[in-house]
Amino acid sequence: RDYYASRGLGDVYKRQVRARSLLKYFRTIENISNADLAELENAPKMTKDAALAVYKYYHPQDENKTE
Repeated sequence: RDYYASRGLGDVYKRQVRARSLLKYFRTIENISNADLAELENAPKMTKDAALAVYKYYHPQDENKTE
């Protein structure tokens, strides 16, 4: 097995688990998109880096506020 390929699959799995967890916690994509960074960080199975990535995805105009 290719180490980097299997590591990449692990990352994909983690993203899928987080995505399911976010939907379960917030109930809708609209609620996820309206969440502030602190709310995203407090969601189950979310890391600060993952929360920041989700926040930046839905709020690209606020990118300077998150750094």
